[in-house]
Amino acid sequence: MRRDIKLGLTAVWAAAGTCSYLIIPESAPFLLPMAALAPLLWYPRKGLAAHLWGRSLLARILAVASAYLLINATWSTAPTLAYIGVAIFFMASVVVHIVVATVPFLEREPVRAMAIGFFAGYVVSALLISIEVILRHPLHLHVFAAFPALAPQISGIVVESGVVKSLPSYFLNRHVTALILLFWPALLIAGTLASSPRWRTVLLTCLVPVIPAVFASDHESSKVAMAGSVAVFCILMLAPRLGKTLLAAAWVLACVAVVPFAHIAYDRQLHKAEWLQPSAQHRIVIWGVTSAKVAEAPLVGHGLVAARALGRKEKESPTYETGSPYLVSTGPHAHNVYLQIWFDTGLVGVVLLVSIGLFTLTAISRVAQRHQPALYATFATSALLGASSFSIWTRWFLASYALSAIFAVLATKFATTAREDISGTQPLVQDKAERTSAGSCGLPTAGAQS
Repeated sequence: MRRDIKLGLTAVWAAAGTCSYLIIPESAPFLLPMAALAPLLWYPRKGLAAHLWGRSLLARILAVASAYLLINATWSTAPTLAYIGVAIFFMASVVVHIVVATVPFLEREPVRAMAIGFFAGYVVSALLISIEVILRHPLHLHVFAAFPALAPQISGIVVESGVVKSLPSYFLNRHVTALILLFWPALLIAGTLASSPRWRTVLLTCLVPVIPAVFASDHESSKVAMAGSVAVFCILMLAPRLGKTLLAAAWVLACVAVVPFAHIAYDRQLHKAEWLQPSAQHRIVIWGVTSAKVAEAPLVGHGLVAARALGRKEKESPTYETGSPYLVSTGPHAHNVYLQIWFDTGLVGVVLLVSIGLFTLTAISRVAQRHQPALYATFATSALLGASSFSIWTRWFLASYALSAIFAVLATKFATTAREDISGTQPLVQDKAERTSAGSCGLPTAGAQS
């Protein structure tokens, strides 16, 4: 096959995958293994197997985490869902390892093709999602009218004579979440894709639809994550050392201190605060109940997805919080990844989560300084979404974290090769000492032998 045709197919592959994920976020677990296909095909075959077996410290931590989660799932009250969660976590770890072991060592042309495809797919999808949010789902309504079997069975949907007339305001929450998870990698690519200031402005302008898509949506967690990541980006631009320290401290605090914080918020009856939205009030009750039950299994937790069965049991004999309409229950999940990890996996799981985050932050600190703010903002987006959003064991959400990391690696490699005169398969880190050091931490060179 001619090289130019192969490059074109690579760009189309990246664009199709990006569009598929953003338009149908639930497809993330199926798209995840496909994300490794192009890097594997473009990587020189000689030495590939040996290179993939070279493990970084972060890869080892992910392997240990996979093993522990598999053991933890054995005492879960929802074993099927628990094993599915473990399988997706393991698959995500493997795919991320493959990508960070190959993409940083690819030639300029295939990386550029992937980056162009990703950016094109992201821009088209962002525009469509923005239209859907602002105009209240016109495209989805047309699709469901033409193909009624595709209509979702969810609360709040209005169907008249077999035709979907309206969808609930939360319908696009997953789409908006997926959109902001990939925003900073797209921004990093846009900033380096054009060779002139005029075209750079044009490409950056193409990302403007993301703003109304997020802030006109019904997903408050995405709004907080977007605003918070912008703040992190600005701090890293103005005071890099301070920003790195604050971000690492915030990560440790979120993981370790979430239980007492949740208990204090519930004990102070913030769920009755009128200035909070009803969804936030309800989550404070869930957080309070969940934090109290952490003490029942503080070391190894209750088991993955355990809250789902417990929440159903609590509904059988409902008890409502005094002066509020909210059930005193853990609910199906904690609506907070950090608290959920405490409840499901205990202290052991929290230590692994802290380690994964800190080693990722360390790896980001080893890339070129000019790329770090966008990468730290990507990390902040993921961290903030985990604070008050979906269950970490929700299949598409867990896979989405991996896709965010994968596109961040691609964006970093492309931004580096676009600004520097690098040819052949020279990796991101230039000298051997730096390559060994970076490889011991993971992103973006987790494939380096340690």
